[in-house]
Amino acid sequence: MGVDQPMPVPQGIIEALITRAESSVSGGLDCDLRAGDRVRILSGPFAETLCHVERLDENGRVRVLLEIMGGRVMAHVDRSSLGPPIASVAAAS
Repeated sequence: MGVDQPMPVPQGIIEALITRAESSVSGGLDCDLRAGDRVRILSGPFAETLCHVERLDENGRVRVLLEIMGGRVMAHVDRSSLGPPIASVAAAS
């Protein structure tokens, strides 16, 4: 094709790959994720959306609570689609 520059990849793909690689090296990030944690969705239709973890299951699925357009919506996502917990401002001070 004669492309002289790198081609962009869809947003969230690199983050999801990094998350999968870290999880396979460290034995999984699930031990760091708990109900109530605030996390960022890295890939899929809700990429870059912040949400709260409601429940984790043994199959790697996570139920999250999204705040969208003034309402709250439950969604199920794969654990590999989520970033690490985001520290709250109160915890950082």
